[in-house]
Amino acid sequence: MWQKMHRTKKYEAIALYSGGPDSTVAPILARQQTRDILLLMIDLGELDNLQRAKERAETLGMDLRVIDGKRDFATKYLSRCIQANGSYWGYPLITPPYQELIW
Repeated sequence: MWQKMHRTKKYEAIALYSGGPDSTVAPILARQQTRDILLLMIDLGELDNLQRAKERAETLGMDLRVIDGKRDFATKYLSRCIQANGSYWGYPLITPPYQELIW
């Protein structure tokens, strides 16, 4: 999953980024401290989120790097959750394994 990224620019801060409201506002607020912020997203296969994140990063004028985490998420986390029949009020458990992969 972790690919070597080509370093062409040094950043003072890295923000984990999903493209949602919280992760979009946080870098805007961080701009008060530094202008050099890299947005880092782990792609787990949600095409809508990926497209939205790219559009918002462009609107913010910030660099976005995307790490492909689909294989790790599917084989190490999601498959275990399915095997354990993990559910929350009848809904499949997706968010907790997703967070473990990111942290």
